Amino acid sequence: MANGSVAYMTAPSSIESKTRARRFPIGRCAMLLAAAFLTAGGRCPAAEPTAAPPRLTLAILTFEDQTADPAAAHWRYTIERLLADQLREAKALRHVPAAFGYRQLKIKQGGPISVEQARKIGELIEARRVVWGSYRREGQQWLVTARVLNVASGQAGKELKAVSADWYQVRDQLGAEILNELGVKPGDAERQRMLQR
Repeated sequence: MANGSVAYMTAPSSIESKTRARRFPIGRCAMLLAAAFLTAGGRCPAAEPTAAPPRLTLAILTFEDQTADPAAAHWRYTIERLLADQLREAKALRHVPAAFGYRQLKIKQGGPISVEQARKIGELIEARRVVWGSYRREGQQWLVTARVLNVASGQAGKELKAVSADWYQVRDQLGAEILNELGVKPGDAERQRMLQR
């Protein structure tokens, strides 16, 4: 060496050789993980958020007034709004307005609706289920009937009924029957919000 210094070559210590031996499998594991990551399209499935379950789209049509009393005509919109506001609280449901369907078919809101008309409205607004019905007076009480239509199959469920002098009680009775017909079971917090007045 140039200025008289001596360089010694020493064999690697046993600690260094063990460390090197351990590094190889770790590096190989890292390569395998990287390959798996790229094979999965660069996504880590465990880190992805779980997708929310699809919500059932529901349309509530304007109820038909069968009272023949002009002073009771406004209830056709009230029961529609009460039910829509209540059922909107169920996270499994998504309410879609039906006005576009009425306009396209040139049907008067609040008039009688056939099963086929209800189905066409549902198709136009892309609702999977349609609720429609009618109301009338029986003495001091309101009798409200409704049906739930499966738009895809064209099958209408059984007639659902609610009877009360109080429109909120009508809403609660009918809302519970509609949820049952749809197979939707709201949680406790959702039920509490649904019963608010």
